[in-house]
Amino acid sequence: MIKVHDDHARRLAKMHPDLLILALGSALEDGAKDIAEDAAFSIRDGAISGAGHVPSLPGQPPNADTHDLDQSIHVGELIETPGKIETSVIADSEHALYMELGTTRIAERPFMRPAVERQRAAVFHRLVDRFRKALR
Repeated sequence: MIKVHDDHARRLAKMHPDLLILALGSALEDGAKDIAEDAAFSIRDGAISGAGHVPSLPGQPPNADTHDLDQSIHVGELIETPGKIETSVIADSEHALYMELGTTRIAERPFMRPAVERQRAAVFHRLVDRFRKALR
């Protein structure tokens, strides 16, 4: 249960819901972009393409070779429904899921889940900050 102090409750009651949705939606999109950039960077960082390419070790993000995977990462559409705002970070590459979760023949080489974990606190703090600013 979340308790709201009387002064905060009064400000919330006066606030136009569209302003809050705009503030939180913007924070959510910015956080999703940070996650997408983090995931793509983890694939490109230190990777060598072409003849000198060295595959990553199991458990590590895949090393880019063709850049198909890192260039396929993007933020999905912001979706607003009553009481909910959401977006997603998507890797459209054909082998994205195989790299992230592994297969019976290939060990996982996660890139998205670690990016989410690295960015989780920053995204949360951004949401809280934008919420507080919207209340002023």
